[in-house]
Amino acid sequence: MHKSAHSLTLPLLSGKLQGDARDTRAPATNKGFAHICAQYQFFLNNLTQMELKLSANIYLAKLYLKNFFITLLGLELFFLLIDYLQNQKNIPDSANLLVLYFYYQSFAALKITLSLSLVFGALWSLAYLVRSNEMTAFESIGLSKKKILSPFIWLSFGVSVLYIGLNFTPVGYYYDEARGILSGQSGHANGELFFKYKNEFIYIKKLNTLSKTAEDMRIIGIEGKRVNYHVVADFGKFENDSWTLKNVKIIYLNNAHQPFIKEVQKAEVKTLDGFKPKILDNISNYGEGLNIVDAVNAIILLKNQSINTDKIKASLLNALFLPLFAPLTVMLIAGYTPTAVRSFIASRFVAVWLFYTVAAWGVLTTLTKLTFYGALSSYLPIFVLAGLGVAGYYVYRRVR
Repeated sequence: MHKSAHSLTLPLLSGKLQGDARDTRAPATNKGFAHICAQYQFFLNNLTQMELKLSANIYLAKLYLKNFFITLLGLELFFLLIDYLQNQKNIPDSANLLVLYFYYQSFAALKITLSLSLVFGALWSLAYLVRSNEMTAFESIGLSKKKILSPFIWLSFGVSVLYIGLNFTPVGYYYDEARGILSGQSGHANGELFFKYKNEFIYIKKLNTLSKTAEDMRIIGIEGKRVNYHVVADFGKFENDSWTLKNVKIIYLNNAHQPFIKEVQKAEVKTLDGFKPKILDNISNYGEGLNIVDAVNAIILLKNQSINTDKIKASLLNALFLPLFAPLTVMLIAGYTPTAVRSFIASRFVAVWLFYTVAAWGVLTTLTKLTFYGALSSYLPIFVLAGLGVAGYYVYRRVR
């Protein structure tokens, strides 16, 4: 299944192999990179430790990335197939919309598939290295077990950080885009929203996050216990980082003895600076979370306001830290990976860690959902990840 390092004719090695190896030694029959190096021991005398380490890291990285991408492709196709079977009645007939729908859903599925693929890819690769005796062969040419395992940890960490970077972009809202295609709209309309911001009460009858529009918007301005004005608008649109209300009627009030002063009609009014539709969506508890940039902006915007931001904080913490499940789990698996094949049963090794990974990921995502809806502290999944990290570090630091 795996193409070992015999096919990895590394640039650093090829010249010396062609020049030095042709005199006395026959080609190695074992195709593993470490076995080739072990059999051409005379060649290693002319190879610096840095060159050897670099060549080994390239081989291990290619092995890991190959298994990672194969696993990721398989999981993505599985999730897209399940999603298609569940929603085929609502998927539009248009080929363009169908392609766009699967494009959005493939990115949305990365929230689940990426971390699992990173762990499973490392698991297949480590099992292969032990079963084929390449771990032992690598050690025979002077590489420590920790140096052999480190590329898996650093690669999983790097890919996870790249995914965290995606959460700073609109990719974080691709799930909503896909739902919008299913509903046949340019977005999904949420129900009534009512909240207080500074000295105003804001009411929105219907909010559409993707089209960035709202229907029947009302703003009541207060001072102490007195209502100063009442703004009524049939329609509102978010543009240039603020809401533009259309067909506006403003009723100015004075007090209980003289409640009505005057009524003013305006074509449009600017208000609610910085309140992006997705922020309003999550204030209302209808939303599915924010990307990192909008979550930070929302927390700053709503600071010192009487608005519950637990859901927004949970969204921010999960986007920043949940992807780190993969490298922390890979570190734990690497720490328990044996070197010798004599006591190694590949099927049991894979089965045990598959069960652990799926179970741990299931518990973590369940806790995340509960924090998202305010049932638990938003910091609880972070503590669980921290515990996983401590356990992984403790096990891995004993590797020599």
